[in-house]
Amino acid sequence: MKKEEISESLKEMATLLELSGENPFKVKAYYDAGRILLSLEDFEDLVKEKNLNKIKGIGPSISEFIYTIYEKGTHPALEDLKNRFTPEFLELLKIPNLGPKKLLTLQKELNITSIQDLKYAIYENRLLNLSGFGQKTQEKLKESLKFYESIKGKLLLNEAIALEEKILGKYKNLYPVGQLRRRLPVIDCLEFLLKDISFEKFSEDLKEKEVKFDGGEIKFNFEGYNVKIYQGGKNFYKRLFELTGSKEHIEKIEEIGKIEDNLSSEEEIYVKLGLDFIPPEMREGIGEVEIAKKHLISRIIDLKDIFGTFHNHTIESDGASKIEDYVKVAKEIGFKFIGIADHSRTAKYAGGLEAEELLKQIKEIEVLSKENKFLIFSGVESDILLNGNLDYEDDVLSKLDYVVGSIHSSFNLRKEEQMERIEKAISNNYLKIFGHPEGRILLGRKGYEIDIEKILEKLSEGKKWIELNSNPLRLDLDWKFIPLAQSLNVPVCINPDAHYSKDLRDVFFGLLMSRKGLLFKENCVNAWDIEKIKEDLNYYEKRR
Repeated sequence: MKKEEISESLKEMATLLELSGENPFKVKAYYDAGRILLSLEDFEDLVKEKNLNKIKGIGPSISEFIYTIYEKGTHPALEDLKNRFTPEFLELLKIPNLGPKKLLTLQKELNITSIQDLKYAIYENRLLNLSGFGQKTQEKLKESLKFYESIKGKLLLNEAIALEEKILGKYKNLYPVGQLRRRLPVIDCLEFLLKDISFEKFSEDLKEKEVKFDGGEIKFNFEGYNVKIYQGGKNFYKRLFELTGSKEHIEKIEEIGKIEDNLSSEEEIYVKLGLDFIPPEMREGIGEVEIAKKHLISRIIDLKDIFGTFHNHTIESDGASKIEDYVKVAKEIGFKFIGIADHSRTAKYAGGLEAEELLKQIKEIEVLSKENKFLIFSGVESDILLNGNLDYEDDVLSKLDYVVGSIHSSFNLRKEEQMERIEKAISNNYLKIFGHPEGRILLGRKGYEIDIEKILEKLSEGKKWIELNSNPLRLDLDWKFIPLAQSLNVPVCINPDAHYSKDLRDVFFGLLMSRKGLLFKENCVNAWDIEKIKEDLNYYEKRR
């Protein structure tokens, strides 16, 4: 198993121990081990050599727990704890703002053991006089319940792609379609088209699963998620086209001409209509057909065009990798530069750097850049404070190559107040990149109230960049706003918001969103020539 999966098992173990009333120190040990595990660059070697107990924070018993999970995928102690609770009760832990402590109180005082129990208790206002709860907490849980039910069964893009790979590895003759093939940020259902064989033949591979035949579809569950299979038939490529594109895309194509039968490929559809082939992720009906008519699809950003990223965190704040680790992975990917932007001092929860620590890091970056013969830009992710100020004085900010300005607090301000705060921050001469602009966590929380058009206009006036945060939990800026950013000449900067050096590869998800939004490479900072980037950052002027 991968260390990420084992880390989740450690967290699950900690949660179950807490629910069981276990010693808080033991509970914390498992939580801490899950976090520490993710920071280990040499995890595989440590496991194979049985040297995990040499890592501070991972003792002998937890080491053995990890070895067992690594080899067998689970552990008897973990399975034993799971069996003490019903699935309905454990599902309650998935509700935002409801942790083990609150859940134990609800179970003990109100005998709440399922989501339906909690719904009914809220309906009857039973939480109002409960110790540690009250009116505000009850309203918050009510909203959390609504949110949880609205996202139940949905998948983040990276999770969906991982399941797609498993399904395609297990079942042959399948081709992804629908939201999955278009690479939407959140996927409702895993849909596939069957090629060359009948439903009957394919269903022989599904004997171990509960399968539903619904006319022209097969439905079954794979690792807890809904899978839908369609029959391809004789006109497979026409069907592939019809089941992939959005309604708007298909209508725009059909306005140009009729889609023929008996095609030898999907590309043939576009070529016969005088268009460039439009890749699946672009088929959203927002202008891609017009671009294909002009034969400009090749101008849209591609993975080979990405030369580096700017928003990356190191062990100096809340990251788990050193600057040298980032340089190593960046070189492996083929990047030409890397940017370091640790958290600023207000982000105490994330180990934000004090001014003197940041100044020291700037000098360290300069030395490492020369030693590694690799361009490293020095930046910071500055909190945008409540009053719209950035987190350091100008004499500190002026020494950086760039500043990413982000909101990490006071999400619930009124729209007018939030906009005033953001616009003031953007007007600061030293802010260059507006980070994760909508503040959303996909399947986790909504963003704050803003007017994205006004923000883009403000960024355009100041010749600033907007971030497309490519962490699969964010994918923020939303791809739907990319055409607006382009029309206002606001450069888009794809950043993984990396906390581990391997996270640099998450630019892939931001790239997919950029392609969905039809971002031209000349409007993507990551694809610019190094000298153009330096010029835009006043790089040489700052070094005089």
